[in-house]
Amino acid sequence: MIRRNRFCLLVIFLFVTLTVSAQEFALRAAIDSVRETGFYKIAVSPQLSAFAKADLSDVRMADEKGTFVPYIIRSREPRRSNDDQSTEMQILSNTTEKNYTTVVLRSAREELKTAISLKLNNASVERYAQVSGSNNNEDWFIIDDHIMLERAPGSNTGTYAQEIRFPGNRYQFFKLKINNAHTDPLNIIAASEYHSENHIQAAPGVIVNPTSVVKQKDSSDHSSYITIRNASPYMTNAVELTLSGARFYERNVVMYILPNDNDSNALNYAVANFTISSSRPTVLNFPGQKAQAILLVIENKDNPPLKIEQVTTRQEQLYLVAWLDRGRQYSLLAASEKALTPAYDLSRFTDSIPTQVPVLSLGVLSAFSHETLPVAQKQKEGFPWLWTIIIVSVFGLSLLTYRLMREVKRGDG
Repeated sequence: MIRRNRFCLLVIFLFVTLTVSAQEFALRAAIDSVRETGFYKIAVSPQLSAFAKADLSDVRMADEKGTFVPYIIRSREPRRSNDDQSTEMQILSNTTEKNYTTVVLRSAREELKTAISLKLNNASVERYAQVSGSNNNEDWFIIDDHIMLERAPGSNTGTYAQEIRFPGNRYQFFKLKINNAHTDPLNIIAASEYHSENHIQAAPGVIVNPTSVVKQKDSSDHSSYITIRNASPYMTNAVELTLSGARFYERNVVMYILPNDNDSNALNYAVANFTISSSRPTVLNFPGQKAQAILLVIENKDNPPLKIEQVTTRQEQLYLVAWLDRGRQYSLLAASEKALTPAYDLSRFTDSIPTQVPVLSLGVLSAFSHETLPVAQKQKEGFPWLWTIIIVSVFGLSLLTYRLMREVKRGDG
C-alpha cells in the first residue's frame, strides 16, 4: 500500500510539472534563420519589453527541439582612448541614511579629472545619482545632478565598472549621492579617476517607443499635470518634451510611473525630480521602468502654464547575444510569471564574445501553443511527446485511484 501511494504521488508530481512546463511561456516569436554558425544578437523591441518582466528574467531562446539556448544581455561596449590614465581614489566615507547613499572620495592627484570609475559588485538594478566637488571636504559645489548608474552587464568576475563622466575639473574631493529607490544600496568596492582629456565612453543606444496619448490639465493649485499613456507597459528610460508658452522658464518637475492601470499606489512614490529650463533640451532620464502611464507634475508657481507640444518616450536598446548554429531553427519565448533569471555558463565567457556581432530579426510575438511551433518540429515529432506523457500519466493516475478506492472498500468491509 505504501509503495503504491508513493508511486501515485510521483505520477501526480510528474503530471503537474509537465503541465506547468507546457504552459509556462505565453508568447513566442520566430528568430530569423542563421546562415553561419557563430555569435548573434537579437534586439529587445518595445513590444517584447511590454510583455516580459522588467529584468527580462522570463525571456528564453529555444531551438526546434525546445532546448533552451544560453544567452547574455548586452547594451553597449565601453571605449577608452589609448592615452587614458587612471589613479585609485580613497573612499573617505560610505554611508546610507533613509533612501540615499553618500560616498565621499578623495583624489590622489592634482591633474584635470574627466571621469570617475566605480567598482561594484554585480547588481541588476539602475540608480539615479548626483556628483559634487570640493577642495576642503566642507564646501560642496554641484558638478552633475542627473547621472544614471546602470545595471551590471555580463561579467565573469562578479564585479563591474560604472563610469561617471563630467566636465574636466581639479577638485580634490568628490561626493556621490545615490538614490536607492527605496531598496538596499549598491556595494561599492573601489573607485578610480581618469585624467585624459580624450577620455570617451560609448553612449547607450536608445529606441523610441510607440506613440503615446498625452493629456494636460492646468490646475488652480499652480501646477500642470501631464499624463503620458502608453498602449502597453513599455520599458521606459527617458521622456523628451517639446514645450511652448514661455520664452524663458526654469521649473521643477516631479515624475510618477504607473506600471499598470491598477497600480494607483505608485502615485505615493515619486520616481525622480527634475529641473526643466529653456536653456537646454527637455530630456528626462531616469532608471528604466515598465510604464503603462507616466505622470509629470510641473510646478508653475505664479507663472503661466507651459504647453506640451510633443512627447517622446524612449528605452535603452538591449540585445540578447547567443551562440547559434547554422541550419537550426530558433524561437524566443516570453511572458512567464513563474520563470526566474537563468544562470548560464556563457556569462563567464563574455571576453570571448566579439564586440561587433550580426543582428538577427525577430518575428511578431504571438500566443504560444503547439500550433505555433516550426513545421519541421511538428513533422519530426509527429504526435507531441509531451502530451503523450501527460495522457499516459492521467490514465495511470485514474487507474491507481480506482484500485486504491477498491482496497479501501474491502478494508472497511
